[in-house]
Amino acid sequence: MWGMLGSIASWAVDRVLGAEKSMPEKSGAEKRAAVVSILDAMIPLPQKLEGIDDKVIGLLVDWVCDTMNWLTDYDFSQTELNEAQKEKVVSVLGVSVAGVADTAGKSLDERLDALYEKYGVEKAAEPESEPIAETKPETVVAAKPAVDENWERSIAFSLKYEGGQNFTVVNGKPVIKGSAKADKGGATAYGITIPVLKAAYAAGVVPHADICKLTQAEAKLIYKKNFWDRYGWGELAWPVCLCCLDCCINHGGFAWILQRAAADCKQALVIDGKFGPKTFAAVKACDPVALAKAIVKQRKAYYEKIVARDSSQKVFLKGWMARADAMAKAAGV
Repeated sequence: MWGMLGSIASWAVDRVLGAEKSMPEKSGAEKRAAVVSILDAMIPLPQKLEGIDDKVIGLLVDWVCDTMNWLTDYDFSQTELNEAQKEKVVSVLGVSVAGVADTAGKSLDERLDALYEKYGVEKAAEPESEPIAETKPETVVAAKPAVDENWERSIAFSLKYEGGQNFTVVNGKPVIKGSAKADKGGATAYGITIPVLKAAYAAGVVPHADICKLTQAEAKLIYKKNFWDRYGWGELAWPVCLCCLDCCINHGGFAWILQRAAADCKQALVIDGKFGPKTFAAVKACDPVALAKAIVKQRKAYYEKIVARDSSQKVFLKGWMARADAMAKAAGV
């Protein structure tokens, strides 16, 4: 249990620090909302808590921020924390921070060490130094790029609804579960089908083409390359980027949805189900919030048309509609 809580705390710290670094122009409330949205998509809460999940996660984020207030004069937006420092931050979250004002003006490591000493948190042993055989020129390490918050928020939502594997592995082969017999995509892992995986392997995106061994991290690489980058969703503002990514992941006919939604927003374009530069330009020209609302509406209509054409798909309709409603909530529309 503590291992899971430790992971959640680590995610929260990472997201809080990421928001400080990548959203310097945003207010504290806006940064908090972004972090809550990401964690809401990442943390699988029980179904009975879904209605208040944002409040529960909001309390977690507030706890993390309040506990880190002793570092408020430390500029995280200009600092790259290494893994050891992040582990220290997570380690001291559970202790009282009263009486640590005397650390003001000290370095980050000095402040963390002060908490370790004050509250008896065990410090990691310092690695033994080894004799230096020769002097080598310093290697210049390029700064890590800022976290793309829109990508992280969007893919976290989609992965939450794509689930894991819809099959069991028997003798190294995928066998579709009974509950997924009507799934026309065949064997899927994190929403990735076998043909998509094979194409990604051929393109060098992932190191193998075995659906039984696909990890969520590898699935994210495929989604980033084949969907987010391919269609240019990263150029769109929030929340349209979320809606566009989730629609193209879930629907082969996503262009119909986006074209009709853009038309609802008074954009003049041909509705032909083909996604190209003109459709993208029309989508980009729309007000993001108005377009997100229109996409939700057209997505639900698209689901209903699927069922009208093929009654065997009705078994999925309730879940599909729930996903559309959840997308609207995540998008704030």
